[in-house]
Amino acid sequence: MKDDDIIPGFKFVRMIYLGAEAELIHGIWASKDVVVKRRISKGYRMKELDLRIIWSRTLKETSLMHDAKKIGVLTPTVYHLNPKMGIIVMSFENFPTLRNTMLEGKEVDLKALGRTIGTLHAAGLVHGDLTPSNILLSPGGPILLDFGLGERTKEEEMFAEDLYLLKRSLDELLDGHAETAFRKILEGYSVGFVAKHEKIKAKIEEISKRGRYIRRGVHHV
Repeated sequence: MKDDDIIPGFKFVRMIYLGAEAELIHGIWASKDVVVKRRISKGYRMKELDLRIIWSRTLKETSLMHDAKKIGVLTPTVYHLNPKMGIIVMSFENFPTLRNTMLEGKEVDLKALGRTIGTLHAAGLVHGDLTPSNILLSPGGPILLDFGLGERTKEEEMFAEDLYLLKRSLDELLDGHAETAFRKILEGYSVGFVAKHEKIKAKIEEISKRGRYIRRGVHHV
């Protein structure tokens, strides 16, 4: 792969991530430190359908990032967009992830993270993949990465699912000892989403119970 295969003037630095749906590439473009997200074409899909899916998902992701920024939620800055090629060029944010910071045992302002998520949800935006690897910790506050699975919604269930995924991810990261951390996140969340935080907390508990039933093999008709 040549540098200019990605975007004219781009200089490859390193591959950050290569997955089934997309690749993330660190490089230099227009004298800026950037990350390029490029969606991967699926050979099993009809070409016209494949192009349409890549186009729509690329536009949707950048639109969600833009909407998040408008309400004060930190995300990478989008510099360039090519929906036909499934390419987003955005700022490279050189900050530690929540995952690495917690594994190192360092202090984290989890209430600030909760406020950020609450602000996002109060605006009708769901991230869709809230894991500790998709959250950077900057001096200015948490930065949310990868809105590829994000949605616009007013459904309390979807807000609760967003938070429940984060809780499950923290449980895995902290060997099942995430209760204190998640409680701090919910404290901050109640400030960010004053109107519905109690209902969403109740929904999280419902989802958690359903998950426990499934894991135990209990099925109700």
